[in-house]
Amino acid sequence: MPCGFFLDWFFLGEVPAAFFLLRVAASFGSTLAYLFMRGPTAVRRVLFLGNLPVFFCAAAIEGMMLIGAGGHASPYYVGLCLCIVGSGTIFVWSFRQMTVSSAVIVLIWLLPVLLTPDGTPWGELFMVAFFLVVTAMITAFANEGRFRSALREFQARAEIASTSSDLKEALERLREVYRMKTQFFGNVSHELRTPLTLILGPVETLLREAPDESRESLVAIRRNAERLLKLIDELLDLSKLDAGGLRLSITHVNLASLAKAVLEAAKPAADARGISLTLSGAGATEDIFGDSHRLEIILTNLVGNALKYTPDGGRVQIRVHDSDDGGVLEVEDNGPGIPEQDLP
Repeated sequence: MPCGFFLDWFFLGEVPAAFFLLRVAASFGSTLAYLFMRGPTAVRRVLFLGNLPVFFCAAAIEGMMLIGAGGHASPYYVGLCLCIVGSGTIFVWSFRQMTVSSAVIVLIWLLPVLLTPDGTPWGELFMVAFFLVVTAMITAFANEGRFRSALREFQARAEIASTSSDLKEALERLREVYRMKTQFFGNVSHELRTPLTLILGPVETLLREAPDESRESLVAIRRNAERLLKLIDELLDLSKLDAGGLRLSITHVNLASLAKAVLEAAKPAADARGISLTLSGAGATEDIFGDSHRLEIILTNLVGNALKYTPDGGRVQIRVHDSDDGGVLEVEDNGPGIPEQDLP
């Protein structure tokens, strides 16, 4: 509205005081409406408050048309058309809302025409009415397309937000179930470990006092109990790893001694099937830093797999040697090996 002072000056040769007051009043009212729109209750009156600045401007333009800008068919009616376009540009209204807004602006012009006729020819009035109505129709249809597009975007965003919330809740439930599973897994592993530990004590006592004909059976019991105990320890390690609590115990480790211990534990199983289980390089290695328990588990698994897939009467060899990066443990057998399609 303030920019209209230049229009008044060029069109009328001056800026009448009434025009000045109307423009200032419209600007002030529009500013107040804008401030009200920022309030917490504006969402319930968005159509009214959103169009209030446009209505203030339209009323001011109509007042200037009546006061001294040429009457009901004054060229200032173009300002009313701009008010209609402005309402549909600043906001995104539905077809019905835009129609209501445009109808109010048209009525602001039409009511004075009907109530205070000034002798303007009907042809000129029809021309003004025609352009106002056509502008209103074009703006209403254009806004309907924008409104539908904005509505689809809003619904899509709401659906995404709802889906995201559901996924977040499902993820939290899965985490809780996973935590409970891990806790249960650890508890069960501990419960299994306790009786096995209690079994090994009496077995060791019996081994010291048992006759030769019973020792083989007791050794088998001890070996399998220790094997189960190691498996349970691995389960506990997995449980700790899932919970982020697995810690390595790094110490000096002699690979040769470790390999000898694994060989002695696996020797009875190899002898039972006639498999030659040997160790080479046992005296040529230096100590390394590592977790002896984890390394023993790894080597035991490697030797166990080698014995499992090596045919009776076959050969399994454990090799230990030094390298520039530390120590090397290798397990070789003459079994079928890993199928080529299963190799990484």
